[in-house]
Amino acid sequence: MLYDPNWAIPHFVSLLIALAFAWAAVMKPMLARKLYAGLFLYATLVNAAVALLAPHTYLGNARYAWLEVYRSFILGWFAAHVGLVVGAISLGQALVAAGLIRGGTWARHALIGAIVFFVAIAPLGVASAFPASLIWAFGAAWLLLHPQAREALVPALARAGRLASV
Repeated sequence: MLYDPNWAIPHFVSLLIALAFAWAAVMKPMLARKLYAGLFLYATLVNAAVALLAPHTYLGNARYAWLEVYRSFILGWFAAHVGLVVGAISLGQALVAAGLIRGGTWARHALIGAIVFFVAIAPLGVASAFPASLIWAFGAAWLLLHPQAREALVPALARAGRLASV
């Protein structure tokens, strides 16, 4: 499902945020890198908390899935192992954030992980803020593939901040 009136405002806000990330990727790659790191750190914390405190809230996303294979997975195996799966997703999100903070090859691998994540959740429709998930994937791909944007991936963020203030 592409639209649910109950999600209209969060969906719209997600689209605006994703467009801001894409703009940053093209115009201000270092800012985009920091934004993606922050997004994945935030997602890590939210998913870890929900996985521990209210894991079955994710089962409602099945109704938004475009693909029957997603719906069947969510209501089947996933339903019996929500904490495990969402915990693993949260760990993956933490690794993406850490890679983006670390820089260099780690950041490039983190962006590949981010792109895979965003494309993988897109079939969840409005539950993934579609098409925001694909816009976020585009921004991450731009950072990964555009030669000038890739320069922003080289230093560790802590060093980049120190160098910028000198």
